[in-house]
Amino acid sequence: MINFENLDKFKFPGVGKYGIPQIEPVKSYPQGEFIPVNYHYTAKDTKNKIVHFFVDDYQFIRHWNTPDKYIPKLSQFAAVCAPDFSTYTDMPLAMQIYNHYRKHWMAAYWQLCGMTVYPTISWSDESSYDWCFDGEPVGGVVAVSSVGTQANAESKRLFLRGYEEMMKRLSPEWVIFYGRVPEECDWNVIRVKPHYDDIVKRRKAKWGGRGGTGIVGTGDAGRGRGMSLARFLSQQDIDRANAASVTDMGDIIRRTFERNAAEINGLELSDAEKKDAVKQMATLATTALKTAAGAVNPYVSGPARLTTAQKTGSAADRAAKARGEMDGYMRKLRDQSGKNKKAAENKAFSNAFVSAQKSGALEVTVNGKKYRRANKRSGTWRPV
Repeated sequence: MINFENLDKFKFPGVGKYGIPQIEPVKSYPQGEFIPVNYHYTAKDTKNKIVHFFVDDYQFIRHWNTPDKYIPKLSQFAAVCAPDFSTYTDMPLAMQIYNHYRKHWMAAYWQLCGMTVYPTISWSDESSYDWCFDGEPVGGVVAVSSVGTQANAESKRLFLRGYEEMMKRLSPEWVIFYGRVPEECDWNVIRVKPHYDDIVKRRKAKWGGRGGTGIVGTGDAGRGRGMSLARFLSQQDIDRANAASVTDMGDIIRRTFERNAAEINGLELSDAEKKDAVKQMATLATTALKTAAGAVNPYVSGPARLTTAQKTGSAADRAAKARGEMDGYMRKLRDQSGKNKKAAENKAFSNAFVSAQKSGALEVTVNGKKYRRANKRSGTWRPV
């Protein structure tokens, strides 16, 4: 068998209309801390941790591209959850079924390699029930995620309807539940807080409850009141940009935004202009983060799945251009600040001499320099 879609590694018999690999049930209650897969490579005390895949697909597509490369590390953990390849309702049906197959192939392959793998159950709408439970075991412990399913009445309805169908067909003993648990599902569940909740908690603890990095507030420019980073940049966008690069580009863009925002507060601009400038810088930084997330480094995605944008470098070019726009906007602000400062100095200079003329003073100090005139009738001021 040629090396194509991992069929060279193992071809499972499969069940159902689409030949989905069967996953064996796991009866043991999960013991340990749940961590997202994008943190597993640097994790310590792995025997007391369980890896889940409730993150964006691009964070773990490399495990499908080169599964054998990552099995030695994953095998060090107490258990893993099957990868949660997306089955969104607006996806083409073929893609939904393909993602269901990939999830099961990887879970079955990991079990074949001796790993403890909790089945991850997902569905889209009612029509997906014809195939989305194929290959899932009856009984034991399963995992689900409610993240993104509670935003509106229709998505919540679809989630609850699918959850009910899962319980009826699979009769799990326990459900590892990632995300907010609706009251209709609040029994025999093992709650797992989304990773972003922990990030927010740590940031609040670090920054005294402000939830951000403490950059100077724009509305109170120069008065030193703190402002939360979370008010401007999405931590999710930062994490996605980090995951797509080998240099933590999300953190680089975040720090650039922080430096620029702090510098803006010291520029010769009005409070309103500073506020607008920080907002515009945040917009440019957000664009930079999103384009960085789309410019996935080939060393991150794996060699098997290079996109056209990766091959041509167009995605990287767009990302570089977006970061350059942040720099360009900052140069524009500095130029404007310089002009404002010069205008303010000229005005102060003029006002000082007009005041001296009226008072009859023979000497005046402007911007630290002394000027003198010959007599009260003279309009000529010379530096001392």
